[in-house]
Amino acid sequence: MAATDYYKELGVARDAEEKEIKRAYRRLARKYHPDVNPGNAKAAERFKRIATAYGVLADKKKRHLYDRFGEAGLSEGFQEGAGPTGGAGGFPGGFRGGFEGVPPFAGGGRGGGAPFGADLGDLFGQFFGGGRARPPQRGADLETEVTLTLDDAAHGSRRRITLGNGSRVDVKIPAGVDTGTRIRVTGKGQPGPGGGPTGDLFVRVRMAPHPYFRRDGQDIYLDLPLTLTEATLGTSLRIPTLDGVTQLKVPAGVASGARLRLRGKGLPGAKATGRGDQFVVIKIVPPKNLSDAARARLEEVARLAPYDPRRDLAWAEER
Repeated sequence: MAATDYYKELGVARDAEEKEIKRAYRRLARKYHPDVNPGNAKAAERFKRIATAYGVLADKKKRHLYDRFGEAGLSEGFQEGAGPTGGAGGFPGGFRGGFEGVPPFAGGGRGGGAPFGADLGDLFGQFFGGGRARPPQRGADLETEVTLTLDDAAHGSRRRITLGNGSRVDVKIPAGVDTGTRIRVTGKGQPGPGGGPTGDLFVRVRMAPHPYFRRDGQDIYLDLPLTLTEATLGTSLRIPTLDGVTQLKVPAGVASGARLRLRGKGLPGAKATGRGDQFVVIKIVPPKNLSDAARARLEEVARLAPYDPRRDLAWAEER
């Protein structure tokens, strides 16, 4: 499989600044987001690749490793300066990997007191059938990171993750995950020395920013710009939710900054505690470049319906 070019995924140069990378991500995320392309599997897959690319290039350390070593530099256990295997002398897992489970040399033999933990007889005995055999040991755990979208957190998903040794693991992503969540995949770590049980794989979650939703725990927030007329008279608008588009009734006289609640339209809890809510935050946007006729009409409205929104403020009498 050809290596992924994360810069190409976002359409930026390799020397692009952070703000350029963020701007490119937001533009592409809006274009390919599943809410904008319902039922479009290709767009959903493209969105995941965009999120993964951003997760790498937005992180200074990961970007540095990716620039120097490619995707191999992002593997758990990779050591800069040791090559993709993370070890020495070309041995996968480091030189020690070929002798896993073998105790270090001891202070036996001539010149005793050497800083090792077993004698040469034990060492060669284990390789050639004699000596004291060590009991089976549990294999080491592995840890890696995956960048997920808000849609993954809302509905759960499956991701195929490539580990540092080239093996691939299918990971079930439960709904409700957030940055910092660790998903345990039993038996997908390092093999156990001496026939011992295999270790586990831990997948750390990092959430990619959403192009228009903001998250606060299980609740999500969406800014909704309104005209003066819409805010004054009320309106009905189609807005996005995590479950698709829905119709929202905006009451007359709504103020800028007001929050309209959509119950149960937020994110599920990690422990199946129900869903949070979606809050729609009103942002009243006044018109610009009014014509003389439009300005005259607004002034007429001000005369016909006079009111002072600052009348009840504590400092109103000081004016």
